[in-house]
Amino acid sequence: GIILCYLKQDIKVVLGSQLSLSTLLDGFNIENNGLVFFTNSNYVVSSNVEKYNEIKIKDCEFINKIKEDESQKDFVRIRVDNKNYYALSNRVKNYFIYVIYPSNKIFITRSLIFSYSTVVYVILVTLSILFNIKLNQIKRKQQEEIDKKYKDELNDLANKAIKANSLKSDFLRRMSHDIRTPITTIKGLIEIGNHYENDLSMQNEIREKVDKSAGYLLDLVNDVLDMSKLEGEIEYFRNEQFTLSELLNDVYEITKSQASEEGITLSINKGKIIHNNLIGSKLHLQRVFINIINNAIKYNKKNGNITISYDEIESNGTSATFVFKCQDTGIGMSDDFQEKMFEPFAQENPKETKYGTGLGLAIVKRIVDKMYGTIEVESKLNVGTTFTLTIPFLIYNENNT
Repeated sequence: GIILCYLKQDIKVVLGSQLSLSTLLDGFNIENNGLVFFTNSNYVVSSNVEKYNEIKIKDCEFINKIKEDESQKDFVRIRVDNKNYYALSNRVKNYFIYVIYPSNKIFITRSLIFSYSTVVYVILVTLSILFNIKLNQIKRKQQEEIDKKYKDELNDLANKAIKANSLKSDFLRRMSHDIRTPITTIKGLIEIGNHYENDLSMQNEIREKVDKSAGYLLDLVNDVLDMSKLEGEIEYFRNEQFTLSELLNDVYEITKSQASEEGITLSINKGKIIHNNLIGSKLHLQRVFINIINNAIKYNKKNGNITISYDEIESNGTSATFVFKCQDTGIGMSDDFQEKMFEPFAQENPKETKYGTGLGLAIVKRIVDKMYGTIEVESKLNVGTTFTLTIPFLIYNENNT
């Protein structure tokens, strides 16, 4: 484009100086590709081309061509010396200003602008295409990850289903064996009793054995029912007020006779307890302690020891966290068995029927999990085992029932 500047000067600066277009533009970095004429009614007062200064208007072909244009527009197209120009005329007080610019210069600028625009457009289109390609690659990768995750989930579900079927089959096999054994024993004892129906001593012995077998069978059925409830989340954990020390004393009284029969010393050590009155599932907590202690009795050595200890480790005014430990001097467990000890029917010595159903620890683990607690085990073969339970409870008070 063309920029024409008017320089306003103070009269004192103008007086005594000779002003012209060339002096006004002196010092500015401009391109004189066009023509500029300042005229009055008869003469060219000034021009940026020296030869046109102070000539008569009638002798200036450019100005005459502009005046001859019949459109009477300020912006016209003229032709001088077989060249096309674009001209702009304007009146300022007693003067006319004519600005003339070669059309080829205009079109060159337009061509450059078009070229630059084309290059920019091509760059933008290319960037857009590259962006879309990259975006599609990202989407495709994300879709592949989603598909892979979906396939992995399907495979995981399939594996779980296969494992569940396997566990179900194994469960039924174990149940069939464990149920058949005491029933077979009871039937055999009945036949013996029928044979010695007049032998009172034999009848008493048979009744005792039948009672033990029936008790084992009842324990098995109860354990299976408990596992079913815990697995299916049917088991109802009733929160009620209980006294921790009384609960542990009850557990001690229940298990000490069995320990004495096996020649095992059972003791309870009470640690630092600040909150003794708590809220929780008393029945399930009692079940956890009895199962663990019964295991410690079953797997202990002759004249062995079992020590129960408990401490309150932290509280916040609303709840308190306790650590319970059961340490025995029993036969211990191998490292391999410790990895699967909480699985249903897991037994390190399954042929030893006196060790029960193999559901006790599985029930303990599920109850502790539902109480938002943790259970840890340290065991060494022929040395002993220590169970550590960390369980939180609500603190009982008059406003918290």
